[in-house]
Amino acid sequence: MFILIIRKYWMTTTFGFIALFGLTENNLAFQSNDLKKLQRAFVAELNQDFQFIKSELTYHTIGTEKHQYWLAHVKPKRMGFFTIKYEYLYADKFYAEGETEMSIAVGEKNGSRYPQIVGEIGYFCLEDTIVIPIRLSNYSKHNFSLQSKYVKPEEIEESRKTYNSYPNLIENEKIVNPLEANLKYLGKYRVDNLYQSGGGNFTHFAIFEAKSEGRFNIALSDEGKKANDSSVRITPIIIINRGTPLTLLVPKEKATYYIKGRSYSSDYNNSFESNLLILQPGEVFAIPFLFSHEDPWWKDKDKLTKATARNPNPIPAISKQPFVIKKDEGFNNRVNDYLP
Repeated sequence: MFILIIRKYWMTTTFGFIALFGLTENNLAFQSNDLKKLQRAFVAELNQDFQFIKSELTYHTIGTEKHQYWLAHVKPKRMGFFTIKYEYLYADKFYAEGETEMSIAVGEKNGSRYPQIVGEIGYFCLEDTIVIPIRLSNYSKHNFSLQSKYVKPEEIEESRKTYNSYPNLIENEKIVNPLEANLKYLGKYRVDNLYQSGGGNFTHFAIFEAKSEGRFNIALSDEGKKANDSSVRITPIIIINRGTPLTLLVPKEKATYYIKGRSYSSDYNNSFESNLLILQPGEVFAIPFLFSHEDPWWKDKDKLTKATARNPNPIPAISKQPFVIKKDEGFNNRVNDYLP
């Protein structure tokens, strides 16, 4: 059982890309000459460690506002940890400039990508194509930089080892698993998020191991729930042979905005993740199947961790559904363009 006491809340912005078609020179925020300069600067800085493949233009929407992005497709040339950073002037009512960082790790060709993001780092393999989003709208005078640390494959895996282990796994449960040919059910565990003011949230996870190739949706819930219940968690999954190259969007970025003189700044963690899981045989992963909550009047944290709100020992119910990706969820609309 993991116990996390939440002390601070981070401002996180999540937004979705909308594919761009039929662009003309007049409605581009960046003209062709500006894009050529941007591409030359990007390639010059990253060329030592990444091969530039191509680029594309797209829009993302936040509320009612559309923002233009330049998506750079690159292939890593070597293994290691890399931080891609770009600074810019920001045309904003309050802020004057900013910088955005994307941290990635590249492992061996036959390595693991799951979990694809740990902390601030996104994980990829050699021969993957990595899609790097560079914002254009309201940004100008982009200045790129790259920090590189070359490491051995085992150092990549070691960096996320504790994030992919389940020491308090409850095993030996008898459940019906219609996906046995593709997924082995290993057991379940629970995470308690406790608040200093009392109370907390509880999340129950089912743990699986990918076994063989396939693509399907898994519907996961507390035993006894109907398939159309709103609490049923539906996750699209693709299992590919180990070593198959993928095209993947960088899963996360950190943007820092500064007022003039940099006497004040604000940080934003922007997620580009989707709910699609692309796995390889042997990879172990977790999917939540039940959420519960205790009210803040619980002051005794020891009692709270033992109480699991409403259902102390839930059993996961598994059902198989046809493979479908809902394009309006998260970044599924971009992921759908790059499916293996």
